[in-house]
Amino acid sequence: MNPFRKFFFNPARRFYQRLLKPIAPEFHSVESGGLFERCLNCETDLLANEEAYLLEKVFSQNEVIYEYALCQNCAGEMQEELSKESKKSVRRYIKKHRRVKQDFSRCNFCLIDRDELLGYNLMGACIGYSMLHFNVPMLICEDCLEGLTAELSEQTRKRLDRFQDEFFPGPPGEVEDIDSRVHLLL
Repeated sequence: MNPFRKFFFNPARRFYQRLLKPIAPEFHSVESGGLFERCLNCETDLLANEEAYLLEKVFSQNEVIYEYALCQNCAGEMQEELSKESKKSVRRYIKKHRRVKQDFSRCNFCLIDRDELLGYNLMGACIGYSMLHFNVPMLICEDCLEGLTAELSEQTRKRLDRFQDEFFPGPPGEVEDIDSRVHLLL
């Protein structure tokens, strides 16, 4: 198990309790009108237990293009398939460029207000009915995503492209303006 998940998502730990807050409406599913209930990949019930899960919503012109939740097991399995170089590059990029944390009213990197952005991604980590406020939630605009994506290895790009093709095939070119390949690295 990833040491981060082991530390923060271990139910025996009291530390993470103070980092949990109610899930903000921005992170509710547009499709269901409420909280995400199932893992996109394995269909596990996300609200029935104390397992962690990741959320992502991809926006273009303030409309959700797609959204999903992945349980920690599925996200962890996918992260294992990504290159070590990409993981290191993303951590370096975030450390160098990220300016604010736990703010989803503006890009956490360039600080442009969400209302002024043409495209952006919202990402968060949750446990049951609560959202973790540590390094997430996060809002990253398409320009900053582009800079971050430039740091990814070819192996990682291909794996993340397969994820997108598998779960969000859509018509060709529909989401090409927003590069969403970094979601699981963040």
